[in-house]
Amino acid sequence: MSVPLEDYDESYRNAQAVDSGEVPDGTYLCAINSCYPAESTTGKDMFKWMFTVLGPTSVGRKIFRNDVLTPEKLPWLKADFSKLGLKDMERLSDFYDRGGEIIGKVVEVRVQTKVDGENVYRNVFINKLVGEQSVTDDDIPF
Repeated sequence: MSVPLEDYDESYRNAQAVDSGEVPDGTYLCAINSCYPAESTTGKDMFKWMFTVLGPTSVGRKIFRNDVLTPEKLPWLKADFSKLGLKDMERLSDFYDRGGEIIGKVVEVRVQTKVDGENVYRNVFINKLVGEQSVTDDDIPF
């Protein structure tokens, strides 16, 4: 039995294709979905972040950020963790116990693309903490 695709022809014809690429440069209100230590494909230690855009545009889209752990990057990472309420975290290894505290926080994020010759860099900056995202019964899928 085949699916009657012709039943969808008119809706398909009138549908606007969704842009599934990266969100454009700009400032967004986002919820932190995840932040965790990981290893890059080249074997470097890093933190992987995922944000969900709450507004003002691109609502529901995801923004991803990777922070490779280098001596030069650690002050920036520490500053971001401080903005998110982990300013009293003295050791990075404490993140294993404290990292869950930042999940669900609402932050202002700035996305900025930089082109340097043939290289394109996408920077994601946490500007400031805005609040907490509350979870209601409607948000729970079961």
